Amino acid sequence: MNCYLCIDLEATSRRSGLLVEMEAIELGVVAVDESGVTIGEYQSYIKPKFTELTNYSTSIHNITQSALDSALYLPAVLREFQQWMATLPNTPTRWYSWGSYDIRQLELDAGPERWNVALNLPEHLNAKKLFQKNQLKKGRQVGLKKALNLVGCEFVGQKHSALDDARNIACLFEFFHTNERAQN
Repeated sequence: MNCYLCIDLEATSRRSGLLVEMEAIELGVVAVDESGVTIGEYQSYIKPKFTELTNYSTSIHNITQSALDSALYLPAVLREFQQWMATLPNTPTRWYSWGSYDIRQLELDAGPERWNVALNLPEHLNAKKLFQKNQLKKGRQVGLKKALNLVGCEFVGQKHSALDDARNIACLFEFFHTNERAQN
């Protein structure tokens, strides 16, 4: 049986919201099987090295500096994450995020300008695009909470918590996974 990952990141941010001014500070992952049943979860804070946690970031994510002070830097988190993935019943074949932000941020943080480490992740697919194509068919964009409401689900947990957001993405798995091949 195939295994898939639903991944969400939270990052340092400033009001300008430019990607280069951001750095991942939390990784949340939910592994699901082909039917969308959760088979594992992973969460870790990530200690930023290239940006600072601002009051604005804390107000959005509720992640404190003290939580990040005891966190690992990205290379160690990625090693720990790889070890966790090895405990899953099968090697994940794809990973999904709600939009393209998460893949771009991970590639920036892991890239040569920052940590220069390999991500070692399966193929990424944009769950938001797949959901919209399958459920809306009009190309309009919807946020995660709105998407959940459209299919009769409620957002569970804290908004801007990486693990809670990943759990909510996983709740939509059946609504975007059926149309994934159309994007390839």
